[in-house]
Amino acid sequence: MENTHLCAVFRKVLTGALALLLLAPIITVVTAPLHAPAPEWEFVKRAILPRHLVETGRLLLLSVLLAIVLGTVSAWLVASARFPGRRLFSWALMLPLALPTYIGSITFAALFGPTGSVSNALRAATGLGLDIVTPHGLALTFGLLLFPYVYLPARAAFAGGMGDLLEAARLLGARPWQRAWRVAFPMARPAIAAGALLVAMEALNDYGAVSHYGVHTLTVGIFRSWGGLYDTGSALRIAAILVLIVGAIALVEDRIGRRARRTA
Repeated sequence: MENTHLCAVFRKVLTGALALLLLAPIITVVTAPLHAPAPEWEFVKRAILPRHLVETGRLLLLSVLLAIVLGTVSAWLVASARFPGRRLFSWALMLPLALPTYIGSITFAALFGPTGSVSNALRAATGLGLDIVTPHGLALTFGLLLFPYVYLPARAAFAGGMGDLLEAARLLGARPWQRAWRVAFPMARPAIAAGALLVAMEALNDYGAVSHYGVHTLTVGIFRSWGGLYDTGSALRIAAILVLIVGAIALVEDRIGRRARRTA
């Protein structure tokens, strides 16, 4: 009995120590105003933070929306439709995750940027220019590279547990798009939201691709404050804002999941 009690205490201490170790960076960032002086913070708030917040929000919104559309539609087609090459597509649609976001973004830029091979060929053939190295182009690139985060959980949700409900909807006269929109997509909402959360965090934490495309996100603002202004305190404060944004997105995802489970 005593040994069991000691084992339980040891597990609690070990779990607490591990949790504290994992939370240490977040605690350090969030409490930055209490322990890290920021001599350039007023300048950062006025000249850097507003633009970086706006461009971060725009990139986040467009990337997540595109990833949701691509991931959900492709998952539904693979899970419900019958077409040649379906088995190939079922695993090939996961392949973008094997490519680092930075490498994928540079590849798109090398193909469709202002001096890219495809852009040059199009300009020579039609006289029209093409430039993906823009904020909207980066959002498109992120959507194409990160949509498997939505595709995988959505496909799993569509493939399991919906057969009877979809069949009932079909017998009641619902068309395929009605069965998808009114039955399948609402039931898969928690899985789609979980994938969208991963896409959002990937887009928020990226530095290489946003720098290459010249997009001013909060991550770039952290490096500008740290490496350009030599102000660690301001960099930590921007990082704290980034952590709060991620926390807010996670709360929204959790609420969507809870609401879906209550209505299921």
